[in-house]
Amino acid sequence: MNRRFPLNTTGDPHSNPSTQIYLHSIISLLTLPSTTPSPPPGPLENLGMQDMYPAYLQATHFTPLQVIQGLLPLLRTFPARARDAAANNTPKKSVIFCLPATDARVGLPFAGAQAMSAAATLRGAEVLRREIRLAALMDETQAMKHIKVVTVDVGSFGVTTSQVEKSLAPEHAMIDWTVSEKAAYGDAFASALAGQMHHTSRRTPTDVSKFVRTVVDVVSGGRTAPRHNIEAVDFVLGRIRELIHGNRVVVGAGGAPCICPDIYRELI
Repeated sequence: MNRRFPLNTTGDPHSNPSTQIYLHSIISLLTLPSTTPSPPPGPLENLGMQDMYPAYLQATHFTPLQVIQGLLPLLRTFPARARDAAANNTPKKSVIFCLPATDARVGLPFAGAQAMSAAATLRGAEVLRREIRLAALMDETQAMKHIKVVTVDVGSFGVTTSQVEKSLAPEHAMIDWTVSEKAAYGDAFASALAGQMHHTSRRTPTDVSKFVRTVVDVVSGGRTAPRHNIEAVDFVLGRIRELIHGNRVVVGAGGAPCICPDIYRELI
């Protein structure tokens, strides 16, 4: 990415650092539920390991990580930019993984594909965070020092009741089950889906604007638009908000409210 184009240009083949692409944050939304066909709810025994699950894993786990792999070199700063960032107290660059809260934290019965994909991506984010921190301690150029990795556990946002009821119809989900699977899991499956639909209908979805504000908050390091006469005030407030958020942020209906473990982890 630092080569000059066209490649046959005379002189230095590398472009000036000041003219190169500047990337401040990578936000992964591919890890959230979307229009991508996902395996229907059912027991792990019935999960299609040859067709449905590999395709779902490719869309929600492999592809997001491949994109982040390709963009990570652009997050590494040159020594001059690293010194400027430290001197000006600019917010850290960030890699943000947005994950479905329930699948990433718990893993509900009969939703194995979603839970396993979210858990694998979450563990990848944790490994990347530790690798960047360790590299920042050893790297004399400080290229990795101002990068943070944050996971955002995303709850419910405006899912209509009709969509939920359609997706949770037990008779529709058990069409491809064997007779033995229906006998073994049928009653438990219907009970689990009925309970899930009951809790979903009672839960008030959060407005999507709150999700947007939360992500912007993480990217900006908790700093708001300049509203104070003293810049140090905004910096201190931003650091406090960033400390409260920690490395794992929860937003949306159904997300776990506890953030204390992340605060303690930051202080240790």
